[in-house]
Amino acid sequence: MEMSSTSEDPAGTPDRADEPSPRRRKTRQRILHGAAEVVVDQGIGAATVADFLSAADVSRRTFYQHFRSKDDVLLALYEQVADGLAEAVEGGAASAKQPIARLHAAIDGYLDYQESGGELLSLLQAEAVRPDCLLAPYREETLDRLTEFMDQEVRRELGLEIDPLLYR
Repeated sequence: MEMSSTSEDPAGTPDRADEPSPRRRKTRQRILHGAAEVVVDQGIGAATVADFLSAADVSRRTFYQHFRSKDDVLLALYEQVADGLAEAVEGGAASAKQPIARLHAAIDGYLDYQESGGELLSLLQAEAVRPDCLLAPYREETLDRLTEFMDQEVRRELGLEIDPLLYR
């Protein structure tokens, strides 16, 4: 009897504990990079999967091995920039020692990331603000993450209990 490299849970969902190969990660990143260029050049609405294929120089089959649709690519791009933003805030705070300096460094991290994010960041954030957009739920998760981080910092460092909605 031959064993599969992935196991299945009782519900029949494959266990994806194995990390993608470096080649697979590189291909996925190439697609995302190409898609980012297309989005900046053409805008989100005008961009197509065919444009992503051309910019990344991959086949349709390769594209669909990594993504289900244009929306899936946009969500992956947004996840990258939103995670980068949260990491910039958290990293900024970690770079300082004093409580007030930590909060200032967190805000500086946020502003620096916004400034360096360029047009792609602006386009994706503008899209994510729309409540009917597929990016909106991830935007809310990111805002919750940032709000929770700031609330914890203020409580721990300053001993203040401020309504967390103030940070949103």
